[in-house]
Amino acid sequence: MMKPYYARGNVVLAVCGHWEEQGDDPLVDLFPGTRAGSPLETIPLSDQLTPAQQAEIRGVLHPYRQLFSSRPGRTNRTVHRVQTGSHPPIRCSPFRVTGKTAQDLEREVWDMLALGVIQPLASPWASLVVLVPKKDWSVRFCVDYWKLNAITVSDAYPMPRPDELLDKLGGARYLTTMDLTKGYWQVPLDADARLKSAFITPLGLYEFLTLPFGLKGAPATFQRLVDQLLRGMESFAMAYIDDICVFSQTWEDHVSQVRQVLDRLQGAGLTVKVEKCKVWMAKYLTWVIERLPKAKTSQGGGD
Repeated sequence: MMKPYYARGNVVLAVCGHWEEQGDDPLVDLFPGTRAGSPLETIPLSDQLTPAQQAEIRGVLHPYRQLFSSRPGRTNRTVHRVQTGSHPPIRCSPFRVTGKTAQDLEREVWDMLALGVIQPLASPWASLVVLVPKKDWSVRFCVDYWKLNAITVSDAYPMPRPDELLDKLGGARYLTTMDLTKGYWQVPLDADARLKSAFITPLGLYEFLTLPFGLKGAPATFQRLVDQLLRGMESFAMAYIDDICVFSQTWEDHVSQVRQVLDRLQGAGLTVKVEKCKVWMAKYLTWVIERLPKAKTSQGGGD
């Protein structure tokens, strides 16, 4: 279930030559902010729910319609820090890019600027940019934090075990699953981490304002955040990084518990991707079987 390992060559090109695997979770979408969120009516509901139950759950979700967005929110509950001790700044030189690659790179930078994810700066730190080709011939913008991660102090916060999460479901009959919109981008960086997140391009030097994919310690920071948000709800809610599951034995409890979780997410300033929200019967345990084992190792940046 791990991604294949490709040895680094002596020459690193501006565009990675390995195609993205079919069905992989994206590191960074091109620009999620430009796409309008789907209406709540598109949320998949189990065909085993009665029409009355389907109407009731949509009624529960409706007051939180602002929570369901294709644009990442910005929480005020935590910040991500990058501890490198007294190590001097690491600086890389930008790649030479031409033609369509240069156009793709420029578009990605402008898109993230418009979204408020990055900003230009002057920093002694600079990591390289890699554009990963996708199956549809578009590209995915990534930053190679390999050198920065090598000197970053690890965060030992424990990650959930999929088998233990499966055990917690127990005799639950109803499940609601939610996926936070570009979860990492909803966590701000502190001032020092912003400088160290800097990446260099022919267009200039930029820093991330929010947690970028690929930084060491990113999964631990986000897991700690969702664990704190769901504290006191462990009997009916659990999370694996940005995937959240609410599980109940009765429909009445489920409606109330979904509302409680949505209250916590809304209060934390987070947003949920409506396309990944589902309400189903608990016999469909694919949320655990298919999603949790991925472990999002590709986003851990060396953790």
